[in-house]
Amino acid sequence: MFDLNFWIEEIRVLKVGGNFFYEKGKEIKAEINEKTNKLRKWIKEGQTTGNKFRDFAIARYGLPDNLTEIETIYSDIEKRAQEHSGEFILIATSIDIDKSYCALYLGILNNSALILDPKNGKCGLPVNGYIFCHSSLPEDVKKIFKKNTILPLLPIQNVSDHRIQKMTQKIFIGDNEIKKWSAEQTANYSAFFQKAAQFFGRSPI
Repeated sequence: MFDLNFWIEEIRVLKVGGNFFYEKGKEIKAEINEKTNKLRKWIKEGQTTGNKFRDFAIARYGLPDNLTEIETIYSDIEKRAQEHSGEFILIATSIDIDKSYCALYLGILNNSALILDPKNGKCGLPVNGYIFCHSSLPEDVKKIFKKNTILPLLPIQNVSDHRIQKMTQKIFIGDNEIKKWSAEQTANYSAFFQKAAQFFGRSPI
């Protein structure tokens, strides 16, 4: 099987060359794009670098300069989720420039690995069900999703700034982390977490 990691290094060398040889910049950039597109295609077809997080990051984002750091985001999410099996996970989704929250998703982690789908560019965490509400009305739980399902994670919003807080979602893993977040909010989320506890048959946070 072709060594994808060797191909990745070839692309990185071309990027360095493009920075030094300005007069050939357009040609080098075209070659980089061609090689990167081939790499993403091969991964989506099932080839691998040997690192599932790298495979997914490349398939979804290409080869940004901070590829290793993007890989770390996903591996860290998986590690933390497995360390807090049976506890709540909260995803607060934001679409506004000021990062105000527009929706909350709360589920129970079930100690499974992060689901990565390079072919379709999707990923998510297996949970024992999750509920949803608009953050402006935390007492009003809008939907209840079936148990043993996937809680989807959205793409990193800006791959040049890889920190999780710059994602379109903020991810809070474990009861203590969520309890701390809730205490810092202006809205009263006690009703939301109370309903969540009843739905999942466990004590409130």
